[in-house]
Parts: sequence; C-alpha cells; structure tokens
Amino acid sequence: MCHANVSVLKKRRRWVDNDLSRGRAQGPRVSSGPRVSPGKRRPCQRGPPVRLRNPSQPGNVVLTELLELARDARGLFATTIVPLSTPAQHTLKAGAAYFAIVFAVGFALGTVRTLFIAPRLGEQLAVVIELPLMLGASWLACGWVVRRWHVAAAAGPRLTMGAVAFALLMIAEITLSLTAFDRSFAVYVRSLVTPHGITGLLGQVVFALMPVLHRRR
Repeated sequence: MCHANVSVLKKRRRWVDNDLSRGRAQGPRVSSGPRVSPGKRRPCQRGPPVRLRNPSQPGNVVLTELLELARDARGLFATTIVPLSTPAQHTLKAGAAYFAIVFAVGFALGTVRTLFIAPRLGEQLAVVIELPLMLGASWLACGWVVRRWHVAAAAGPRLTMGAVAFALLMIAEITLSLTAFDRSFAVYVRSLVTPHGITGLLGQVVFALMPVLHRRR
C-alpha cells in the first residue's frame, strides 16, 4: 500500500513538472485588447473564467483555484475598497479636520484667557476679546479644509461639514468639563446660560455655519 501511494505521488509530481515546463516553453501571453487613452480609465470588469488544457490534473486544479481566488479578490477590491473615496466621506473628513484645527487653537487661546486675562478683566470681557481671534482662525481653517478635501459648494455638504465639526466640539467641551475641570454636567449646562457662556455659544454657532459662509463668499 505504501509503495502504491509513493508511485501516485511521483506521477502527480511529474504532471506538475510537465505543466510548468510546457508553460515556460510557450512563454508569456501578451494581451491584444483595445488600447485606452491615458486620460480615460476602463472600468474593472469580471473577465471570463480561465480554461486550462487538463483541468483534472492535480497541478492544474490548484492553479485554477488560485486564479479564481485572484479574480474574486480583484472584484471585491473594485466594489468595496474603491468606492470608499466618496464625496460624503470627504465631507466627514473635512468636518473632523476643521474641528481638530479650531479646537487646538481654541485650547491654546482658552488657556491664555483663563490664566491671564480673566483674572484681570473678568470672564465676560475675556471671552469678548477671545471671540474675534477664534472666528478669524475658524475662517482661515475652514477655507483651507474646504480646498484640501474638495468639499462641494452646495448647501448640503457644507452644512454637514459644519454639523460634524460642531458635534465634535460639543463632545470635546463636555469631556473636558467633566474630566479636566472636575465639573458635573449640570454645572456645565448652567454655565451656558451665563453672559460669557451665551457669548461663547453664539461664537460656536458661527463656527458651525462658517462652511456655508465660505460658500457665499
């Protein structure tokens, strides 16, 4: 029984070696399909299945399976990975980037306001001084982000970008209030109805509408 298995394995090995040697002798095949101009891209299509001379041979069976897997992987890439770069996702990325830039600037200016300006001039006047600087930084950041991620000039994408940035800003502010400043959520809500809280909230609304204001420039 053992000798029979060894002889079968040797026959299969000879079949695979013959297939490989036959493929080297024939050389690579050059496709003669239609030429495509450099400015145009031909859509990815699922080609016809590959036919081999002796599909029942062990070596050809393995090669057929590998070719089928490669073809299925190419179709999966074309249908799932390529469509990820969509205008909607560009808008979401732009909103996140817009928030990150303005939040970093606001954190730096807020630290200066809290430590140096507010103890001397009061909280309300400190917020009034900080607000024009924040709006100017928001305007510059918004313009750069819109150009960088090619956000459409329509009202829908611009409002979506501003809404995403505003939502992330609110989450970041509440998180800082609860963790860094050790305040409860109720205390944070009560701080919004103070004069300086209302002024800051109005500035944040303008920050959210900044992409639309850039659209109308």
